[in-house]
Amino acid sequence: MSDEKEPRFEKRAYAFKIKGRRNRLTCQSGGAFTALAEALIEKGWIIYGVAYEKPYAVYERITEKVDLKRLRGSKYVQAKAKDVFRKLENDLKTNDRNVLFSGTPCMTAAAKRYCEVRGIRTERLLTIEFLCHGVTSPKLFSYYLDYTEKQQGFTSKDFVFRDKTVNGWGGYYSKFKINRLVSKVSENWLLIFRADRYFRESCFKCKYASTQRGADITISDFWSIRRTDKRFGDINGVSMILINSAKAAENISIFADRGGVLQVPLDSIIQPPMEHPTFYRGDGLEIDWQRKSFGENARLIMEHYSRKDTLLFCGIPITLRGRFWKEFLSANIKSYFAMIKGLWR
Repeated sequence: MSDEKEPRFEKRAYAFKIKGRRNRLTCQSGGAFTALAEALIEKGWIIYGVAYEKPYAVYERITEKVDLKRLRGSKYVQAKAKDVFRKLENDLKTNDRNVLFSGTPCMTAAAKRYCEVRGIRTERLLTIEFLCHGVTSPKLFSYYLDYTEKQQGFTSKDFVFRDKTVNGWGGYYSKFKINRLVSKVSENWLLIFRADRYFRESCFKCKYASTQRGADITISDFWSIRRTDKRFGDINGVSMILINSAKAAENISIFADRGGVLQVPLDSIIQPPMEHPTFYRGDGLEIDWQRKSFGENARLIMEHYSRKDTLLFCGIPITLRGRFWKEFLSANIKSYFAMIKGLWR
């Protein structure tokens, strides 16, 4: 890879979906990050991404393919950086392996700026960002986990921030994994996230909410894919990929090898996080972080966004709630039909 910039490089946009229904269901959108990271780690690359380590999301460095599953899927909370930049510096200075760094636009920008300030050469660094709506406080998320588990009397081993196996791509259920057979799905954390009130203050004036992207590759859900190409749409998820540099373009063949790729017009991929920062919205709660304790405010938020969770046994809902069954059956039937249709094309 070359670190030289090409002023006349023209950005390109693609729709992508990784091979295999099961693969897409374990990814948040169409599996663009998974496809790229799997291919690069097989070539000996080092991968940086965000993993879930209860009760936090954290940036991690991995070198083995088996560990990639920890980095799959978006984490709807600000991730802890720990010593990630020092590790990145060490990798770029002391060995000859290429590095993929993935994260929010502000974190990928911070990684590049860190390298610039420290005089670190970046020929072997490829950056990938995901379009970001905003990040919530790790402290609030930790409180949510503790509050939910104490209220309902269970302890989770893992947490999936957006689980597509319940009501498909575009659904908004998270999953607490309790053991191999039992889990619970909940709307509550994503209701808090989608309230557009509990993000970091900087998110409401984010300078990266622009069509001028800072990373080599930008990825996101491709929500408007059916308007662009109806046949390419898939209920199991489709990714948008924006190639921002010649360095990134060198790796585009990876996507074609690992799934379906469709080049699309640049104007078809525009989404709100490319146009403006998230707008702060009120939700009727009288939150006062200065005069009330964190616990008082956090509990008020939990109670306001509390919805009944649903128990799953071996993936089957244990509930009499008609709305939940309707969503569950509809999404899964459509998913299987999409898989069968794909086999016969």
